[in-house]
Amino acid sequence: MYIIGLYSMMLLAFLLGWYGENIAYFFEEHLTVLNTLLVVTVVSIALFIIAYIIGTILLAKGKVKPKMYMFFFTVNIVVGLLVSVRSIFFLAMGWQLL
Repeated sequence: MYIIGLYSMMLLAFLLGWYGENIAYFFEEHLTVLNTLLVVTVVSIALFIIAYIIGTILLAKGKVKPKMYMFFFTVNIVVGLLVSVRSIFFLAMGWQLL
């Protein structure tokens, strides 16, 4: 049951990171694109980190099996790195246009 919450958090982080640029342009009328993109990128990265921390705590308390944790850890690291690097790249390209 706990692992479903962790994967949900990771899915939300993935969606925020992957569609961050679209979200930023959606709110363009109310906020600047760069500020929105910065917030979405930071929240996405933070959610990946929080999911890792919660997973580690659950492993230490014995609520998650080590094999399941290792799979979650591997997926979280791989997906988190790829999405975060992509988000930071788009953020850097936005700063370059200023």
